[in-house]
Amino acid sequence: ALHDNHEGEQAEITFAGFEGNDFIDLSNIVGAGGNLTIQQQNDPSTRKGDPLFMQNLRRAWSKASQHTKDELKGSAFTDAHGKVTRIGPIKEHPKLEAFVRSFADGKTYIGVGAWNGSPGNASDNGQSSAAHGTKNAVITYSDEDATPDAQQHRPEQHAHRAQVKMMVEPQIAAAAKPHNASSGEEPGIELHNKSGKECEYFFYDNYWNGNGTAGANFDHPLKSVRLAGRTSRFVALPASFKGRVQRGTLIPATWAEFQLEASNDHAAHGDISLEQGCDGAATIASTDGSHRVGGFEKDIVSHAPEKAVVKRSDGVKVLASTVGNWMAGPNEAAAEWEMKEVGQKKAYIKGGTGTDDVATKRYLRAVMVNATVLVKAGGRHGSEGARNNKPPQEPPYVVYLWSFIGAFCGLSILQAIFGQAQYFIDRRVPPILASYGASAVLCYGAIEAPLAQPRALIVGHSISAVSAVCITKLFGLLGPERFEELQWVAGSLSTAVAIVIMQLTKTTHPPAGATALLAAVDNDVHALGWYLIPVILLSSAVVLFTALLFNNIQRRFPVFWLQPALPPVAEPSSALGGPDVEAKPTVQPQASRSSSLTLGHAA
Repeated sequence: ALHDNHEGEQAEITFAGFEGNDFIDLSNIVGAGGNLTIQQQNDPSTRKGDPLFMQNLRRAWSKASQHTKDELKGSAFTDAHGKVTRIGPIKEHPKLEAFVRSFADGKTYIGVGAWNGSPGNASDNGQSSAAHGTKNAVITYSDEDATPDAQQHRPEQHAHRAQVKMMVEPQIAAAAKPHNASSGEEPGIELHNKSGKECEYFFYDNYWNGNGTAGANFDHPLKSVRLAGRTSRFVALPASFKGRVQRGTLIPATWAEFQLEASNDHAAHGDISLEQGCDGAATIASTDGSHRVGGFEKDIVSHAPEKAVVKRSDGVKVLASTVGNWMAGPNEAAAEWEMKEVGQKKAYIKGGTGTDDVATKRYLRAVMVNATVLVKAGGRHGSEGARNNKPPQEPPYVVYLWSFIGAFCGLSILQAIFGQAQYFIDRRVPPILASYGASAVLCYGAIEAPLAQPRALIVGHSISAVSAVCITKLFGLLGPERFEELQWVAGSLSTAVAIVIMQLTKTTHPPAGATALLAAVDNDVHALGWYLIPVILLSSAVVLFTALLFNNIQRRFPVFWLQPALPPVAEPSSALGGPDVEAKPTVQPQASRSSSLTLGHAA
């Protein structure tokens, strides 16, 4: 739309785009002056745009402070009565972007979004989500309410989406059973979870366009089932099912694609697809004695090149999409890696042909293997000793209970050893070092924190003890009186040196700073001299042992032993639907106008 010859709101359309779905959105990046919406015909759930954008804008303007209005001078334009008539390009005015987000965030494109390596705004990125298959688009403009007339149903024109494959995801063992009315067998799939943990699997039936073509379904699963690790079950499905099963609802992920009854041979057919990423190995096989198998069994995720890997929104390291989607473009490094490790014959990697079709007159069996790596903050990619999967979230009261039990028992054992054993009493060892009270907070209470992991606990305290003893020994060469005068310097220096060494060795453990300080300023601890080091080692070992004992009853500890898993740095890629540049006006609004536009294949 044009407003006073200035570009305003824009409806953006890609028919039959990625995986056969339409991509539609409403953008205010280059300005606004009216209300505009777009949706697929007769499908309000696909609507994009705020039907009352200008009304909400004027309401927010009336409530804005004079300071805010002054900041927006030159980007918000008013008439003689102070009523906002239009706004300029949001992408050129950060203050205007913040103002518009206060009332339209998540309803329309406001910022540039993910583009040229920039992650963009999550609300804007959500505007790029796929619609449902391919249909005519209805665009409605109004100065009043741009909500399309719900009663105005138009007959659908012919659909125009390219046919897409149905997919099944990794980490599952699945068997698709064709419907056999004569035998009374129920149609469905035999599903196997070959991972070591419970997983929830989601079945997505394709969107059908009425002309024999289909679009991949990303947001409305038909059903889901939960399977414990290394178990299987039969999942009943409609005989008409033609789609995929995947672990969870997020992508990138491995897809196991299958249909239960093909129209030509009435057999079940399936394959494994990595086009939308890979979060683990998967196979699909026949069970009618034909010994047809597709997919692969080895882990190709954990040792993949960094450029092929992305961090999914749930923090899991996966292989990126090889064909691209609304979140990012195709990842060539992932495609090259999968071609090398798996090959197009075993799984769809870049579409096209050459992938085995696993057909069976009985049913298909697909096996999914969990090969994902949880990505956590801290450390480096590679995760030496890192745990591969995240434990289920426990209720808060469970965390509180075991934090209490662990801290009470751990500190009690420490005090029993050093306060009651005659061996340590004779050597004047304090019943407990105060720094281990702080360690208890981390090692029993905040057990997932990188600072609470075994490497930080053991090495951090040891480094602090050694550096503090060395420094105090050097100060001791000045004589008892001089040392007493400079004891405060020795304490500060010991702690500062310990912090830097822990930073250099990536073993930072905050309570260890207290260990270094006590070794210099606490006379009882200082008197231990070199004997402090074995005391520290034993104390740390006791804390670690009790943490391993109590933290693994209903929780899990440690997250890692030596190196944490870090999200690798992915190559920036362009998202579908980038910044608006020189968009052509499609509607020239006049005073008090309203219109509805239906776009189809001919358009």
